[in-house]
Amino acid sequence: MDIAALSVGLSQAKVANSVGASMMNITKDVMKQQGAALQKLMATSGVAMERSVNPSVGGSIDIKV
Repeated sequence: MDIAALSVGLSQAKVANSVGASMMNITKDVMKQQGAALQKLMATSGVAMERSVNPSVGGSIDIKV
């Protein structure tokens, strides 16, 4: 068995594993940011959509005491 080749192979596998883990962390962070932006967009567009369909909604409050 060639010890030097085995050592090089294990070292390359370790580097590839580290790079893969780093890329997964970067991807996770980007997906969190995109998810937050999408939630914000959905929250604001829902109100705008309702107002465009029925502009009088939320304009006044009827209260009887």
